[in-house]
Amino acid sequence: MCCIGAVGKAAEPPKWIKPQLTRPVDEAPTGNDWLHEIKYDGYRMHARLDRGKIQLLTRTGLDWSRRYPRTIEALRSLSVKTAYLDGELCALRPDGVPAFSRLQAAMDEGRTDDLVFIVFDLLYLNGKSTAQLPLIERRAAAALVRSSGSRTALQRPCCW
Repeated sequence: MCCIGAVGKAAEPPKWIKPQLTRPVDEAPTGNDWLHEIKYDGYRMHARLDRGKIQLLTRTGLDWSRRYPRTIEALRSLSVKTAYLDGELCALRPDGVPAFSRLQAAMDEGRTDDLVFIVFDLLYLNGKSTAQLPLIERRAAAALVRSSGSRTALQRPCCW
């Protein structure tokens, strides 16, 4: 994998990283130095993978792994020793669009097997920090990691 081994010192994945959250602005920035992202209608989650131990962490650092066994199973299929992924856990409508009401219903009814984890960033990989890499390179690395795993419960953002 390009560049990942050269960035950062060998490190365990962090216990938790406070996620960057969106903030309202009057206008979208212009120019070639910006990436625009889709706002997914789900739960912001981080996936922490550390040599077989997998956790799904909320944006406040709570461990919700037991709530989503199918997502944990899909994350276990990734070909990595350690990683820290940023994403959104979503319930999709038949047309593939996330719907928060479906996510709430799935949670209320205990039907979480069909939820998908949309991975949009990779902050650590196999003992190396990737946080200092440009976002576009972290996304490319995340796409390679994701392609090594389950196709049913892990998805890429629609705009990559």
